[in-house]
Amino acid sequence: MNAPQATVASTRMTYREACKQALREALLSDPRVFLMREDIGRYGGCYRVTKGLLEEFGEERIRDTPLSESAFVGAGVGAAMAGCGRSSKS
Repeated sequence: MNAPQATVASTRMTYREACKQALREALLSDPRVFLMREDIGRYGGCYRVTKGLLEEFGEERIRDTPLSESAFVGAGVGAAMAGCGRSSKS
């Protein structure tokens, strides 16, 4: 007997849209998840990947940071130690 084959619906989207969708799904799935990076809030991030996420999730979860790698490494480590789940640098 042949097992039934699963069908997968596909959607065409740009790489940018796929990245934004993945970030949004992570934010929706866990209230502890947040994003931090330069210019991801009001500006919408590089190539506008995070455009609209600030309005949807607020400044607590979409955090613009200064241009300082050591600052957001420290913030990420602190967040992990405090149980904030994943922190993402997009």
